[in-house]
Amino acid sequence: MIFARVWAAAALVYALTLLAQRRWPARDVPPVDRTRLGDLAWWLFSPLVTGAFTRVLTLGLVGSLALALGYGLDQGAMLSALRAALPWGPWRLPVALQWPCALVVCDLAGYASHRLRHTKWLWPFHAVHHSPAHLDGLSGARMHPVDDAIDNVLVGAVALVGFDRAVFEGLGAVLLVHTVFTHAALRWHLGPLAGVLTSPCAHRWHHAAQGPSEGCNYAGMFVLWDRLFGTWRDPRGDEPERFGVAGETPPDGLGALLAWPFRRIVN
Repeated sequence: MIFARVWAAAALVYALTLLAQRRWPARDVPPVDRTRLGDLAWWLFSPLVTGAFTRVLTLGLVGSLALALGYGLDQGAMLSALRAALPWGPWRLPVALQWPCALVVCDLAGYASHRLRHTKWLWPFHAVHHSPAHLDGLSGARMHPVDDAIDNVLVGAVALVGFDRAVFEGLGAVLLVHTVFTHAALRWHLGPLAGVLTSPCAHRWHHAAQGPSEGCNYAGMFVLWDRLFGTWRDPRGDEPERFGVAGETPPDGLGALLAWPFRRIVN
């Protein structure tokens, strides 16, 4: 049931971005071709297969931490103890106020993970996400399971250890819907919010054709991290000429893209 709600929310946001793209289109709006069907396949595969794989690994990581700290199989006791040690633990911060804290903390973890996945050894897997030659919200679901695990196990563990279970369970859905928006083919800079939130224009520069060490605008939600760590590129006044992976032509189809990183490593 949770998947149905998440898909419905993502579909609604995507439909709204399609309407917005007619009014404020980016320079490169994806054509209606067979790659659209391929992206739909990713929208089935990523939540059902990759998402389940990532959740199992996340819970396994937390379970291993419980064993290592002497809590045995009692993960609940370990989580309670860890949360009590956090700045917001002793004051029993209401769940509603935990949400903004979780978004900031997990976005920082996501930024660190994103930088890591642009390194030489992990780039072959992350390159799958950069494979679309045309970018919009539908293409945002292209995530290789290895790439997704490296990203979301870290972020998920931070959310599970640091925040209420309801926040942990809802955070993935919020970030998925946000992904649809930031990948949209929209000429939006978000005006006065551009100094706070990642806009579609800013994230399109992250997907400009590049190699692993040439990236910018890594932050998923808050541009603060890019500004602090020197990876910010102001998107105003220009748009990328090309998207994709510099010097390479990724294969078509879900199966071929899943195998692509392993072929690149072997070769």
